[in-house]
Amino acid sequence: MRGIAILSVVVIISSIVGNMVRGTDVIGGTILSLILLLIPLIAIRFKSRDPVGYFGLDFKALSRIDVKTVFIIAVVLFSIISLLDWYPFHLWDRIFESDIMVGSTSVAMVKKGVFYLAPIVMPGGTLLEEVWFRGLIQYSLRRISLHLAVFVQSLLFGLVHFLPVYIATDFPVVLKLWFFLYPFAIGMVLGYTNERYKSLLPGWIIHYTNNVLAVFLMAIMWRG
Repeated sequence: MRGIAILSVVVIISSIVGNMVRGTDVIGGTILSLILLLIPLIAIRFKSRDPVGYFGLDFKALSRIDVKTVFIIAVVLFSIISLLDWYPFHLWDRIFESDIMVGSTSVAMVKKGVFYLAPIVMPGGTLLEEVWFRGLIQYSLRRISLHLAVFVQSLLFGLVHFLPVYIATDFPVVLKLWFFLYPFAIGMVLGYTNERYKSLLPGWIIHYTNNVLAVFLMAIMWRG
């Protein structure tokens, strides 16, 4: 229970700050985020398992994780994505000027000049995505096939980022596709990395680091 309480506090604080930045319903958004965290944890609990231990989020998992290597993976992944991202990023003006806030939290932080809040805002969202995609979905499918499990969760992870952009914007096709390709690729890396350490913590660290660096990069480009 202590592990769930710690994770819940992380999500609550992150959600409160994030919703304040976006100017949305702070209470409603925070409650929704907490529900999204608890659903997969409760689902595993009903299977008579410790959800925090099952997902490798008990922080004892850190003892078997090479944190230095994980951070290196995070920086290398971010660097590769950013280089490949060079052309799509030239189209970020469309996102910043659009009324439809694609990547709303990141864009809101940059536009409002509070990008320095990224380290506080990003833990909650990245944790939720790790628990759902690399956790509940991947862990449920890996008994069938590990490679299938990683592929499916990466596909869904990509679609979740792609569909809002595809449906709600008139962005160029290359930019729309980019919103699928880069999360799909990241999902594959996170999926196999987490399996290597039998924990969601490595993926969480990589995902969190990537998102924070991305916000700071957007802030530099936006100001430039």
